[in-house]
Amino acid sequence: MSGKVRNAAVQIQDVEFDPPRRTLAAGERKTLLDERSCSIFLLLADHLGDCVSKEELLRAAWPTQLVHENSLAKAISKLRRALDGSSLEIVAAYGIGYILRAVETEVPAAPAATEAAPASIPEPEPS
Repeated sequence: MSGKVRNAAVQIQDVEFDPPRRTLAAGERKTLLDERSCSIFLLLADHLGDCVSKEELLRAAWPTQLVHENSLAKAISKLRRALDGSSLEIVAAYGIGYILRAVETEVPAAPAATEAAPASIPEPEPS
């Protein structure tokens, strides 16, 4: 892998990435990643929740080559498939880069407010 070399596994929520084996485990599914996808995932994981520019990602995955952004898009697509169904997602910051973040889960709607009990009506006073 280009750039940072890691020997220890990276655990983020329910996703485990093993750099020496180049495997990304999301739930019961393990995916073997290519070297470039590994470099991209490590950089995104290092900046969890923050935007990483396309230029930084390209330099991390292709340090000695000049490649088109389409190569980056293909690598991101592979990572998205590997993360599918996990608690992590990669979102695009259009025109800028990508963000690895926790999937936002929908909070169940609060039950409808029950009608307030009718106010007690005072009994008429005897005349």
